[in-house]
Amino acid sequence: MDLADFLVRIQENGELPFESTDSLGFVRTSAEQELRKMDERRRLEMAHTPPPLNCEAAIWAARRVARVCQFLVYREIPAEQIEEDFKDACPNQKGASQSYSVDLTMVWLPELLRRAHNIASADPMIIPLQQLAWEWPLSSVGIGLQVQKSEAEPDLTPILGDASLLQLYVDRIIKTQDETRLYHPIIANAVNDARGSLT
Repeated sequence: MDLADFLVRIQENGELPFESTDSLGFVRTSAEQELRKMDERRRLEMAHTPPPLNCEAAIWAARRVARVCQFLVYREIPAEQIEEDFKDACPNQKGASQSYSVDLTMVWLPELLRRAHNIASADPMIIPLQQLAWEWPLSSVGIGLQVQKSEAEPDLTPILGDASLLQLYVDRIIKTQDETRLYHPIIANAVNDARGSLT
């Protein structure tokens, strides 16, 4: 199985289709083709014009999600290896295109964190997944973020600077009723306005 096969199977039924702890095969052309298909389908569902697809960021996120799924299946993988695998940063500059492209697969973050919690309250995957939730707020709506006024906040610049991502973020907050995202005044106002238009 390679990355493209993984993407097809997890979209179809949410299956975590791993048969060993071996690294997932990676054929760039087939992975890109599947991600472009995902991008095309996503664009049909979004308001305004989404940012352009950033294939490097999309592939990085897809491989990260696949590895997380593998860790959830194989509990014998040591915490040290999990930590090592999470060290590589997303390529390319932060921005709307990167956030959008990463979200094609990182959108499964809430479900993956739920599965980790179901396995054990101290599962070694929980902290890395919570870190991903903080780094990629667009993808982690539904995961409560404990944002303190005296501390750093998740970077919402890519979302706030793009009408399409902002609408997607607001829609997800309303759908999941994730009130922890309302700490930011612009987001709170946008959510209130959207709720008002629904009544």
